[in-house]
Amino acid sequence: AKKKGIELFSIGIGSSVNTIELKGVANDPDSMFYFSVHNFKALQSIESRLASETCQNLDPIIGCKAGADIIFLVDNSGSVGSSNFNTTLMFISNIVNGLNIGKEKDKFQLGVLTFHTPVKAEFNLDEYQDKQDIQKAIMEITYEGGGTNTGGAIKYLHTTAFSRTSGHRPGYPMIGILITDGYSSNKAETRKEAMNARLKGIKMFSIGIGNAIDTTELESVASEPKSQFVFTAASFKLLKSIESLLLSKTCEACWGKTDIVFLLEDSCHIGETNFNKMLQMVVNLAEEVPIGNGNIQIGVNTFKCTAKSEFVLGKYKTGNDIIKAVQRIKYTGGKVSIGKAIEYTRKNSFPENRSKARKLMIILTNGSDKALSKTLGEAQKARNSNIKIMVIGIGDYTHQDCLQGMATVPHDKYIFSQDSFDPLRNIRDVLIQRKCSA
Repeated sequence: AKKKGIELFSIGIGSSVNTIELKGVANDPDSMFYFSVHNFKALQSIESRLASETCQNLDPIIGCKAGADIIFLVDNSGSVGSSNFNTTLMFISNIVNGLNIGKEKDKFQLGVLTFHTPVKAEFNLDEYQDKQDIQKAIMEITYEGGGTNTGGAIKYLHTTAFSRTSGHRPGYPMIGILITDGYSSNKAETRKEAMNARLKGIKMFSIGIGNAIDTTELESVASEPKSQFVFTAASFKLLKSIESLLLSKTCEACWGKTDIVFLLEDSCHIGETNFNKMLQMVVNLAEEVPIGNGNIQIGVNTFKCTAKSEFVLGKYKTGNDIIKAVQRIKYTGGKVSIGKAIEYTRKNSFPENRSKARKLMIILTNGSDKALSKTLGEAQKARNSNIKIMVIGIGDYTHQDCLQGMATVPHDKYIFSQDSFDPLRNIRDVLIQRKCSA
């Protein structure tokens, strides 16, 4: 296990443990990777230390490659206390480390609200465009104490904080992250305002800390599925243990529910070299986007005179499995009918049970098709079915009349050449041009 890069911790419980064996299992040094307690009840005494050591040995948080506007709602009430409040600020600062900060379309803006009896905007989304400046501003926020006006904070979030005047970029995903240690002062108001926020397209995360949290209330605030948007930690010291997971889920929320079907021309017009370039484009996307967990699904169809499903949406739950499946696809060559391929994909490739999932068909072709009217007619039917069509022209000579007739408008977002096509950037721009709502 160690040779494969797995870092092993061992915990001995009770007086009958074999210390030599447990230390042999654990990585070195023993002081970091080996723990012992007298009984099972004493396990709680090592929670903070184990979480700290585990997080120190995780790889650094990988920067998110999407873009969104994120606002933290931080409980500043009397039950939190000054020390725990400062721990929360450090937690937020660490999350910032994993984000690309800036106004550019693939970067994140971040704001912070604190709440006790009143609600206070510590800084707005567009106030800082530098990571270090944001982290400095976070650590300068002061503890106040008071009531727990969670509902008021969420109301301010969706009425004011996510507005143009406060720096929100229209069309960008809106993400609210609530951090609290207890019950809100008005549960009914909290539920109502959380629903209003979600109806406006805001993705809501809830983080509850300590033993006094109201799990039902946390779930009433959070977006669906609750398992992806509700986090709990036994103490403020254990916040660090969820940093990487929260960052990962935040990135996934930027993409939302999306079904992507690639339609790859496998005809003699394309040739094996260009066909392999198409496959690599699919691989590049699968390496970058969050696959599974109700987020992005990828399917691949190939076509010449007829279409063939190489694998359907949802068959593979990880990027690695998709990559392996793509690498098994072989070039065969033949005559071409783009229209029949679009018709097949529209009728067979997008499941009805993925409600509210965005549908994106990505056609890779040179646009050479004798039955142009059939092709353009089928493309129109697909667009009328709420399927966005992106077209990538393959080869040295492409038939622009066909490409433009198939693609969704505006064409500068939906038509590319193989040399200018950046799968992650181009597809992301299409997927996040609307509010992120699952």
